[in-house]
Amino acid sequence: GLFRRGGEPLPEAVRGPFEEMCLQRLRRTPVQYIVGDWDFHELTLRLSPPVLIPRPETEELVELVLASSRKPAKAAAAAGRDFRILDVGCGSGAIGLALLRQLPNAECVGLDVSTEAIALSRLNARELGLSSRYEAVLEPLGIAALARWPPPEPTAAAAGVARRFDVLVSNAPYIPSADMLSLPQEVRRFEDERALCGGQDGLDVIRDVLRAAPLLLRPGGTRGIWLEVDVSHPPLLRDWLQEPGARGLGVGMVRWIPDLSGRPRFCELQWDGEGGGDGSRVC
Repeated sequence: GLFRRGGEPLPEAVRGPFEEMCLQRLRRTPVQYIVGDWDFHELTLRLSPPVLIPRPETEELVELVLASSRKPAKAAAAAGRDFRILDVGCGSGAIGLALLRQLPNAECVGLDVSTEAIALSRLNARELGLSSRYEAVLEPLGIAALARWPPPEPTAAAAGVARRFDVLVSNAPYIPSADMLSLPQEVRRFEDERALCGGQDGLDVIRDVLRAAPLLLRPGGTRGIWLEVDVSHPPLLRDWLQEPGARGLGVGMVRWIPDLSGRPRFCELQWDGEGGGDGSRVC
């Protein structure tokens, strides 16, 4: 049995739930789902399956975006203009909400294909007191549906992104399909595959993000694009952006940045403000 204070058994009201949590962990349920919340970049977020569990390296992505956004966000506020962030693949809302906590004048729209993710990100925004500046928008077809403007059909997602953004950030699914079977059971069995698998080379959704970027970013804004990627991706992205089909987007690689383990995990890109868009949208 379970004991406390020198051999005194735990009361049934405590022992039963604790034993159930142990059984869940033996079944390889992630600790974050068992506990129901987890800390991320000075926030405590509610978590539930199958929404992606935010990882520590994504906190590094938040820090990079903050370092590049604080001054322009402050300048926008001084000019009486909003500073808008688009988080593609928002999941629990971790990235967007962490940015809003540190950028008091910013607004964020989180986009996701998952109804569970949208519900959870809205719950987290509400519990953190950030709902007035955070909007979570469902787009079942993903960012690819917004790569043309106007979209073929009016949708809630199209309405949510009708005004352009200063910064686009995304921890899109980036795991190559061949690597999916090698993931730990905690990941493979419990987290949404749509938030993990990025197709054959892991770049399917990331390429869609970059195709859509010229239609989503504000020409007069920072035009920054921040991505978390697989370690194999930075040179692949750089080369793809030089191909004839992508060169007209006007998106260029600025740099890639290693994570704390020294692996090339983050990419900073920038739209030139001209390529890829028809200029007809509200700025």
